[in-house]
Amino acid sequence: MSAESSLSTTTAVTSTTSEARSSTTAATTRPTRPDVTGLVIESCSSLPNATFKDNCYRDTALSEERPEVCNLISVDVSIDECLKSVAQRTRNLTICSNVVDTSQRDSCYYSIAIMNINATQCTGIESENSMLECLAKVGKNISICNFIDQDNSRDWCYYSLSVKGESVSNCERIDDTSLRERCSYQFLTENKPNAEKCFTITNITLQSKCLYEHVRRGKMNPELCYLIKDIALSENCSATFTLK
Repeated sequence: MSAESSLSTTTAVTSTTSEARSSTTAATTRPTRPDVTGLVIESCSSLPNATFKDNCYRDTALSEERPEVCNLISVDVSIDECLKSVAQRTRNLTICSNVVDTSQRDSCYYSIAIMNINATQCTGIESENSMLECLAKVGKNISICNFIDQDNSRDWCYYSLSVKGESVSNCERIDDTSLRERCSYQFLTENKPNAEKCFTITNITLQSKCLYEHVRRGKMNPELCYLIKDIALSENCSATFTLK
């Protein structure tokens, strides 16, 4: 997709997001605690202290996939975490709207949109950068990462799409040197092996591990273990994989 197309898509989504956020904001007041009649949680309420009770309510909510039980927890932040966990387990986006904390709610929408591979579900995310990253991942479109205005978030967007992408060259989009080289290492060792490309990694430790992994996986001749600059790893490579 061209940058122009991505920008057009991003603009359209941003407009849609404004409407989605309006309804989301209205739903962020903590719901009234439910009537526990009929719920199988009597054993939780009889526990000796609040921590035990809260853990019991959380476990019950998860095991029975009943988000309403989360509201019996005594600590607000734990209620949000419980609701998010139930939403993720059930892949039910509507549960996320009951999460009060903005960052937790965004995380809830983000994770479910990714799991469901549903770009529309990304639009409930309030953080513009997180919403863009969500769209990029769901659509497997690295060019959308370009519009993220925070350096670290943009780099992580590039990273997450590059390591499982089609070309190690996408890692070059990352500004942070350490993360860029980590991206190349992961791509070459877990996605598409290419021993020659390991030499583009300037960090000697990562470069050496990259070459070692190629030998270990049969993607590089063990006779070339001497090319590994980390002495201990080079000797281990020769001793382990070179035929006697």
